[in-house]
Amino acid sequence: MCITCSPGYYSNTKGATTKETCIGCLEGTYSLTVAATDVLSCLNCNPGFYNPNKAKSICTKCSPGQVQSSEKSTSCIDCEIGQIQSFAGEIQCSQCNPGSFQAKKGQITCSKCRNGLYQSQSGKESCEKCIISTYSQESGQTSCINCPAGYDTSSSGQKNCFSCSLGSYNSNEGSICKNCPKGYSQNAAGSIECFVCPKGYYQPAVKGVNCLMCNPGLWSDDVGVITCKDCEPGYFQPLDGQIECTLCPIGYMTNGRASICSTCSSGRYGKLSENKLECIECPAGYSQMNEISTNCYQCNVGRYSVSGRSSCSTCPSGWSAPLGLGNNSCTECVAGRISVASSSCDDCPSGYSSVIASDRW
Repeated sequence: MCITCSPGYYSNTKGATTKETCIGCLEGTYSLTVAATDVLSCLNCNPGFYNPNKAKSICTKCSPGQVQSSEKSTSCIDCEIGQIQSFAGEIQCSQCNPGSFQAKKGQITCSKCRNGLYQSQSGKESCEKCIISTYSQESGQTSCINCPAGYDTSSSGQKNCFSCSLGSYNSNEGSICKNCPKGYSQNAAGSIECFVCPKGYYQPAVKGVNCLMCNPGLWSDDVGVITCKDCEPGYFQPLDGQIECTLCPIGYMTNGRASICSTCSSGRYGKLSENKLECIECPAGYSQMNEISTNCYQCNVGRYSVSGRSSCSTCPSGWSAPLGLGNNSCTECVAGRISVASSSCDDCPSGYSSVIASDRW
């Protein structure tokens, strides 16, 4: 009895006495025929199939994640990075769709971009981070969403936006929060603008939460200022947050930046000159013993004063104030004349003499 060549083999030798005359089909081919007599019975493996060995009766499908586009193949090819193949026996790989990626070769599925990431193109090995002030809350996104006005993200790759903090703002979607400049404030989170400090208020720092009231003795008559002005000398302001200072009454005075007025001290009087108040020393020959005065008084007969005195002094014995009112000094009487708190020196009466000036008789 003759023995047949098995499928995957063929023999064109007649009268063969051994099975070794059967020849195996080459790698990448196969044969289903029993007792094949010709190499033509060996068929090429179809695309999507392969055969790495000789003398096979079937070809093997390429596994998922691999493909083969050619006939007579001895192996399959892994899908490249950014590509996949979910089925066996396929001839080409599919690119990962936008919103997904694949970082390894020979894979059967793509992975979705996680929230905070996106991918706008096909066939990519990774996802991109959402840039600052954009976000993506869902996985598998092809683009990111701009944060609304009043919000931003502190870094890239975020899944949520965060409200602008106190003292900052953002007026446009997709932009970053900015600090309020000096002279402005914002005391609410998630704001789209800062508020200018009104008159009577100021803000010296950036990122101010609240405008500050001008303190007593200070004022501001403009908006958006970073400092308040001092009340000028002669003016005062006892309240916070004011837009002007008040002129002190005549007889009162300040040196500036004052919340209250001080009285002119004794020996001085108050005067308003060119809308400015001054406490002026009483001139020589005048005095003022009271505070809050608007004038000084001339020294009486026989009395005198230097400037800035609260009272006039009596001329000592032997001295006189011959000029009458408003004397700034006394005059010594000459020999033979005397004076006691008088406006003049008088001759010594009969029976008396004054040989030394200023001697009392």
